[in-house]
This record gives sequence, C-alpha cells and structure tokens, in this order.
Amino acid sequence: MNEKGYTLIELLLVLMIMSVLMAMTFPAIDGALEDAKLRADANIMAQELRNARFEAVFTKEPKWCFFYKYDNSYRVNNKTIRLRDSIIFVDTTGFSGQPPTCVFHPTGAVSPAGTITLQNERNSKYIYIIINPVVSRVRVSNYPPESW
Repeated sequence: MNEKGYTLIELLLVLMIMSVLMAMTFPAIDGALEDAKLRADANIMAQELRNARFEAVFTKEPKWCFFYKYDNSYRVNNKTIRLRDSIIFVDTTGFSGQPPTCVFHPTGAVSPAGTITLQNERNSKYIYIIINPVVSRVRVSNYPPESW
C-alpha cells in the first residue's frame, strides 16, 4: 500500500518536542510580561503627574500629589490609584512630608521635585519616575537620576 500520512508515534514525538520548547520559553515570556506591567504602571503614574501639572496651570490652583508607599498607591487630583499587585512602591526621594508629597503650582513649577522608584517583585527590575526640579518635566527612566 502506498498511503500517505503520519503515524501516531510521529505525531506524539512532534507534540513532545513542542511541549519541551514551550516549557523552555515560558519563563522568558513571563518575565517580559512582568516587565511590561512595570513599565505600564510607571507610564500611568507619569501621565497622572503630567495631568496634575497641566491642571494646576490651567485652573490656576495648586495640585497636590501624595505617595503611599505602605499601600502601593498614590493620590493625584483627588483620585487614588493603586499599583498592580506584582508592582512594589520601593521609595520616594526628594519629596517632603508624611506621606511624601509634591505640589504642582499654577506657574508650572513643582515643589519639591523628586524620584519615585517602582520595582517588579518577580525579577527585581527597577524603574524610576523622575520629576525634574528645574522645568517640572516628568519622565520614566530605567536608570536613577545622575544626581544620585
């Protein structure tokens, strides 16, 4: 007979090879997903801070931002935002008060400026939200500010 097709053993062998390859790549994919979650939370926080600065200038009223490290949350424009469960609020540097606080003024200035450090609990990657003291620019960086 001249029948074409695959045997059950060949199909099982291919499935086994695919399973091994998937098992080897899953940790890398999972780590990339966790990094993306960290970056997403940092970008959301940075955008909320930029919005607070814009609203302070637009409404001509100061906007307060509070950072609650113990609760993994922050409060901007009377809105409390929690970080994802896998993201850790590591530290705030440069901000004053308890909880750490900054104020965006109607002139566009911020006082005090500082840096917020977030961490990915799975692979210990850090990301920094930096508020520049001179121009009040809010940016996200993989590296701490040079002044550290």
